[in-house]
Amino acid sequence: MEDTYNVSKSSHNDLYNSSTPSVQGEPVLEDTHLHPASKPKISGTFHIALHITDHEIYALQITHESKVTLFGKSVLPEHTVENGIIIAQEQLAQHIRALLEEVLSSKNIPKVVYGHVCIPKSQTYLQHIILPSTNEQPLNYEIASEKISELIPFSMSEVSVGFTHWKENQREHIVAAVVPHTIIDSYTMAIRLAGITPVLVDIESAALGRALIENNQHSKSLVIDIGARSTALNCYTGQKPLASVFVPVGSDKLVEILSNTNSDKYTENQKTFEDITSTLIQAIFLIVQEMQEPQHNSTIENIYIVGLTSLLSVLAEYIGKEVGIPTHVGNPLPHLTEYPHEIERDAILYASAIGLMLRSGSSDAEGFNLLTSYVDKKRKKKKEVLLWLFPFMKKHIRELLLLLCVLLSISLLLYIQ
Repeated sequence: MEDTYNVSKSSHNDLYNSSTPSVQGEPVLEDTHLHPASKPKISGTFHIALHITDHEIYALQITHESKVTLFGKSVLPEHTVENGIIIAQEQLAQHIRALLEEVLSSKNIPKVVYGHVCIPKSQTYLQHIILPSTNEQPLNYEIASEKISELIPFSMSEVSVGFTHWKENQREHIVAAVVPHTIIDSYTMAIRLAGITPVLVDIESAALGRALIENNQHSKSLVIDIGARSTALNCYTGQKPLASVFVPVGSDKLVEILSNTNSDKYTENQKTFEDITSTLIQAIFLIVQEMQEPQHNSTIENIYIVGLTSLLSVLAEYIGKEVGIPTHVGNPLPHLTEYPHEIERDAILYASAIGLMLRSGSSDAEGFNLLTSYVDKKRKKKKEVLLWLFPFMKKHIRELLLLLCVLLSISLLLYIQ
């Protein structure tokens, strides 16, 4: 049994900003394709997934039958996005808009484009809580918020929180995805500037799990997401993320070592490779041991590697031998029913975008939607202010009227003078 606790849904119209400022510059587009056999017939609205990284933007659309209809990517200039933080918002918006226009080369341009975006792992905080199962009143948003607020290093007024809750082995499991408002604002504003209406803000680890892992409800998996300078180890139960751990191991040095075919330096390269990966191996062992603790009583069954280095299958083979767990290069294509052959080479780079589109909707029941949480929290705060303001005005109506008369009198005197 699985429930997702979040606040009530918001209207798409409330999220749409019809005024789209123009931006200047010439973006660099690469590997943009429109599958000719699946040219979309667009009428009215249109949904597209956007995965924004420090270096590139990946755009993709699939149908309800999991068929890829279009995809493309754009290379970002340096210092546009750094460590998941948007530095140059208008420049990013310009590249998103140019990429959208490129992939939407059809004559039937949609009137409204709805955007699905994920917050990068570096700007997401995950908290997993395990409680004894009880037959009392089920958990709700307020109870879950109170428990999470005691554990996260943020003020609840500064963040949006999405909750997922399920029962397993007579225990209640709560996973909270926490993202600062400023981060959500920066991503949603960037895609609004590009003329796209944001309707879904997920987290990258949830999208990856949906794209790579079979939906076996209680199986445990580990996804190793290797970046240029650091690596995230995401632990899952089924397709639901449980926790993320970061280690200072990046792909830049690994690729350099594994690509060096100089036989004179083979021994030296082998030792360097083992020294660099030892930190990663130790982190994997720690996660495996933690999952075997009584509170989890589980075993990691599969490991998936994604990122640039995952294209080097030797690394997956090496980790599998070291930890004794089947290790695979991540591949989201088995989750699709049809796709153009051009995407096969870079399929893993589109994994997060594929995971975003594999959601059957933007409802909280399908996973985290931090946009819904954020918008509703702002409305709730406004409602609380109004609920406080009305009794205050009623109680002090005479004083307020007197103050208004005094202000009007002063204004009239100043006008006469």
